[in-house]
Amino acid sequence: MKKILYLLTISLLVVLTSCSGPEIPDFKRVDNIRIHGIQGNVYTIKADAVYHNPNSMGGDLTGMDMIIYVDGKEVSQLEQTKQAVIQPESDFTVPIVFDVDMEKLLDKKEGFLKGVFNKLLKDKLEVHYKGNLHVKFLNVEFKVPVDYTEEVSLLNVE
Repeated sequence: MKKILYLLTISLLVVLTSCSGPEIPDFKRVDNIRIHGIQGNVYTIKADAVYHNPNSMGGDLTGMDMIIYVDGKEVSQLEQTKQAVIQPESDFTVPIVFDVDMEKLLDKKEGFLKGVFNKLLKDKLEVHYKGNLHVKFLNVEFKVPVDYTEEVSLLNVE
């Protein structure tokens, strides 16, 4: 009986020490960035942040916080509380929506109208996303860091 109890204890210890907790999802890229609307000086931007869940178990998306920079200038702080199910071992997409006040991007010396035309005629703008995605696996919360830069055209209007 002692041998069986000893073997069970050793087996349980091996199982418990070989199991690791869930891995943090990987940020992959931002897709489908587009201007959704324009109201005065404010451009509403929509995009899809793509992540990969490497875990064999699903989880829950609970929110995100991000600062968005365009051409090195902070233009928006984004805090979204999204609830979504994350499937196991798959990519998942998080829609993001934020407003950009064009006056923050423009050179005050140019004047608003001239500055907007210069930005529109410029081929690409550098957009930098920096922040965290909040996810939960097995009741353990994780912050997934995001630090991603890409070039975007303002002429891509939805």
